[in-house]
Amino acid sequence: AQQLFVDSPSSCPGGEKESACKMRKMLQQKSNDIAAVIMEPIIQGAGGMKVHSPWYLREIRNLCYEFDVLFIADEIATGFG
Repeated sequence: AQQLFVDSPSSCPGGEKESACKMRKMLQQKSNDIAAVIMEPIIQGAGGMKVHSPWYLREIRNLCYEFDVLFIADEIATGFG
C-alpha cells in the first residue's frame, strides 16, 4: 500500500484554494488507486494547530464525492485531556 499526501493549506491568502486544486489533480490522476482521504477536520494538532475553514472542508468532501473516494474525518487530537 502506498500513502499519498497533499500539503496542508498555507495560511497565506489563497492557500486553501491552492491545496484544494492539488487535491483535485491528485484525485483526477489516481482516484482508482485511492481508498480514502483522511484528515483532521477541526484542529490538525500534529501539524501545528492548524484550523481548516468550513469552505475547505466542504471542498475536500465534495472532491471525494465527485471522484468516489471515501472522506474520513478523524479528529483524535482534540479528544485528549
